[in-house]
Amino acid sequence: SMVHEHFEQQAERVPNRPAVVWREEMWTYRELNERSNRIAHALRRRGAAPDAIVGILMERSPDMIAGMLGILKSGAAYMPIDPEYPAERIAHMLRDSGTKLVLTHRGLMERQTFVGTTLDLTAEELNEESAANPAPLGGTERRAYVIYTSGSTGQPKGVAVAHRSLTNLACWHNRAFEVTEADRSTKFAGFGFDASVWEVFPYLIAGASLYVIHEEIRLDVRELNAYYERNGITISFLPTQFCEQFMELDNRSLRVLLTGGDKLKTYRKRNYRLVNNYGPTENTVVATSSPVEKLEWNLPIGRPIDNVRAYIVGRTGGLQPIGVPGELCLAGDGLAQGYLNREELTGEKFIDNPFEAGGRMYRTGDLAKWLEDGNIAYMGRIDSQIKIRGYRIEPGEIAQRLLEHEAVDEAAVVAKEQAGGEKQLVAYIAARQEWSAAELRNWLAQTLPDYMIPRHMVAIEKMPVTANGKINELALPEPNEVLTDLEPYLPPRNEIEALLVQSWQDVLGRESIGIRDNFFELGGDSIKAIQIAARLNSSGLKMEIKDLFQQLTIEQLSGFIKLTVNNVDQGIVSGLVPLTPIQAWFFEQGFRNWNHWNQAMMLYRKKRFLPELLRRTLDTLVEHHDALRMSFEQQQAGVAQVNRAIEGKLYSLDVYDMIDRSSPSDAIAKLAAELHRGIDVENGPLVKAGLFQTAEGDHLLLVIHHLVVDGVSWRILLEDLAHIYRDLLAHGELTVPLPDKTNSYQAWSNYLHAYANSPKLLKELPYWEALNNRPSHALPLDFDTDRNEWLEAESVTALLTEKETFDLLNGTHHAYHTEINDLMLSALGLAIQEWTGQSHMLVQMEGHGREELFGPMDMNRTVGWFTSMYPVHLDLSVSGDLGYQIKSMKEMLRNVPNKGIGYGLLSHLTAKERSASIAGGMRPQISFNYLGQFESVSLGEFDFSVMPAGAAMATERSQLLDFTGVVQDKQLRIHLTYSPHQFRKSTMASLIESYKKHLLDCVKHCMTRSSTDLTPSDYGDAELTLEELDAIGELIDLI
Repeated sequence: SMVHEHFEQQAERVPNRPAVVWREEMWTYRELNERSNRIAHALRRRGAAPDAIVGILMERSPDMIAGMLGILKSGAAYMPIDPEYPAERIAHMLRDSGTKLVLTHRGLMERQTFVGTTLDLTAEELNEESAANPAPLGGTERRAYVIYTSGSTGQPKGVAVAHRSLTNLACWHNRAFEVTEADRSTKFAGFGFDASVWEVFPYLIAGASLYVIHEEIRLDVRELNAYYERNGITISFLPTQFCEQFMELDNRSLRVLLTGGDKLKTYRKRNYRLVNNYGPTENTVVATSSPVEKLEWNLPIGRPIDNVRAYIVGRTGGLQPIGVPGELCLAGDGLAQGYLNREELTGEKFIDNPFEAGGRMYRTGDLAKWLEDGNIAYMGRIDSQIKIRGYRIEPGEIAQRLLEHEAVDEAAVVAKEQAGGEKQLVAYIAARQEWSAAELRNWLAQTLPDYMIPRHMVAIEKMPVTANGKINELALPEPNEVLTDLEPYLPPRNEIEALLVQSWQDVLGRESIGIRDNFFELGGDSIKAIQIAARLNSSGLKMEIKDLFQQLTIEQLSGFIKLTVNNVDQGIVSGLVPLTPIQAWFFEQGFRNWNHWNQAMMLYRKKRFLPELLRRTLDTLVEHHDALRMSFEQQQAGVAQVNRAIEGKLYSLDVYDMIDRSSPSDAIAKLAAELHRGIDVENGPLVKAGLFQTAEGDHLLLVIHHLVVDGVSWRILLEDLAHIYRDLLAHGELTVPLPDKTNSYQAWSNYLHAYANSPKLLKELPYWEALNNRPSHALPLDFDTDRNEWLEAESVTALLTEKETFDLLNGTHHAYHTEINDLMLSALGLAIQEWTGQSHMLVQMEGHGREELFGPMDMNRTVGWFTSMYPVHLDLSVSGDLGYQIKSMKEMLRNVPNKGIGYGLLSHLTAKERSASIAGGMRPQISFNYLGQFESVSLGEFDFSVMPAGAAMATERSQLLDFTGVVQDKQLRIHLTYSPHQFRKSTMASLIESYKKHLLDCVKHCMTRSSTDLTPSDYGDAELTLEELDAIGELIDLI
């Protein structure tokens, strides 16, 4: 029988059990069966029949599963099409397969020129179809599905698999892993990857529950692990590269973790069973399987699964003895029917089986050998051998030797063709500790001949992987695009340079920084500049932020470093503090509940916190950072801010014993919400802490009202918290004092009020008046309503991979001397333009606000709310290539006076009669805030917790769309927050994906440039335009 018939039996047996879970949506077996039946009936009426191919172009959702089943029930074969595929690849698949019918969701086929029939599953008419099981069509030898895989010609080829093979896979799986209706499994793999077949059908014919993983967490192993534990996932498949990362984490829900797709190189014993699997698409996903019980040099791929036979064949066509390598060939029930419309290739790869009369055999092209215990060892691709200087070389052998070095975490070796056609070996190294090219070359020379020693050693953060988890060799950078061992490394020459190198390495998270390395090309930004200045300050050195932005290497910067003479009073600050512009803005909003507008961090310590030490830590923290003791009083003349001394209750710490709770997440979320609601800005305290003691360790929640804290402040507080607690734990007292205080928030506010009516600031007014008159257009709402509250807000997230993030931070800025905001705003503007069709838009920017307006003021280690908010006008009306858009965005941002801090001063502190021309004029509907990188926050033995930290805000929202970017765990996350009463989730999901696409386009564009284009701001000329500079360049070229 066929898998969809087995499924129908389960729908009759357990109709009310959960079949598919997606986000908060759950479909029972009855609902999934009825939905798939309606799809099947609709397809049959549109021509679906046995062996016909029906494309299914769909994003992750329960409908994806219903569509697969519906196509099988119609008698046709399904062909999965990943919406992320390029339009050209999709068009080739549809054309090559002869597909006349496509199942999809509204909007996904708009890029295609498909001339066949589409069935939109969002159409209401589908509900009119019969929910009864359709009469069976076809049989087990008929085609079940077609998967397209990469082809050596550059065009993907379709592999057709019969029902018999699919049923064999599902039945073996359920027997081998003892799957029952109590199991909860996951749909993780990409839709176009054949593992997705394996992830779906075994569980649906066993009555188990299938959880479809959403994109926001799919590539984040920490969030994925938390999702597994929260939902009680018992069995899951993860591609090899992700599995190796996942094994680093503790997991309490899984009983089996399956992996495959690439060579498994690491193993950690966990409380679940790890199973390594191997199989080409041409053998219905899995051909061999092996439980992993110990780490071996070359982990085996196991033994053939049920009804599959394996042969190791030598060059002469005979069977190889144990231990002798040969080509791995497969036979049995798993074999695919062949390649669609490729008779010659099918005949070449699917040959008559010389070891079985009347049978067929598939030649995998993989090199393997039998082991003594009956397992098979995989040794790489036969066709991966290359010839250099007349020698045949297997790059995998070199990579394997590199992996045996203690510093190397991941390695890949490829042959790169140089100018003139000569090939050279290049090794790509992702390391776990410091290494040098000379050291690795000596290591290789111990066992390999000189012609196998790579010419280049390239350091990368993480190996790029394909959708199915294999190393993506095409995405590896060219050796001349990144720093290699051939680049000159210049060490520090004196004590000042040594301290600068150490501070750069600490903050930027990089090793072996030389004195001629560029700050921005190493991933620097304005927030990191503040952190570097703070570290230097604690070493007795003074660095101006503006100097770092102008002197981009340590060699240049060292001459601008001064010895610190700290005249800041280190005593307790108390008394009245005038409101700063951002605080004045807050109270002018008239929020109904201004008490609940907080920021929060949840930390985790496996070894537990000692409550008494934690209280002493918080005592020291609140005493040292004066702004944490603020209170606010509503008076007739307005709100008065008072910095309290150290009397009275300055914070609260509540301890909750949850050790006996098996799943404390919901309880923590509830208590976290109470802590947020408990803050009172008038009576204080503005700092609340909750210590949640669980069986797996302690989670510490810190809640602080936004009026006294911001993103830079959190970095300071977390580092100080870790330092104080660690010192108290080790010595019982604070033996190493905190770094000296910098100027107080009170002093900063007094300076701002003095500056607010100065002639220097008033010179900025014409800029902001001109901006007030620029065109801007309202965003198109899906629902016309003003309902826009933080507590009801929802968000969607775009996640860049580690490689993409690394490239954005480190590989792009050489092209146009950009900073990260130049690229992120360029991409944002292009995404908004693509969505709305408008070329002009106002965006409210948020900056850290700690600008060096006053010579004597040092705010690098001062806690408080410094954020500056100011509008920028994005103008995409001038057509030009992507490079022009990036340069134009850069110039717009460089022309903002003092990075926008003046706008808040003029709007909120300057005398109204002087600033009336900009009062109430600009109200951007979009906000943008890049928070920087949190990797460089030194937490010691603390970690960031995955537990819910509670809703930080419970007021009205000021913008329609809030874009926030942050780099955490080496990946950029872009969060888009919106009101579901104003926008559909699908609209926002499309917008955030468009933003990600345009950002990656910007990254790719910049990385392909070998030269640098300077812009007017690089020459210090605010009047010069891009067009004038280009004209000057053309004249110079003619000379």
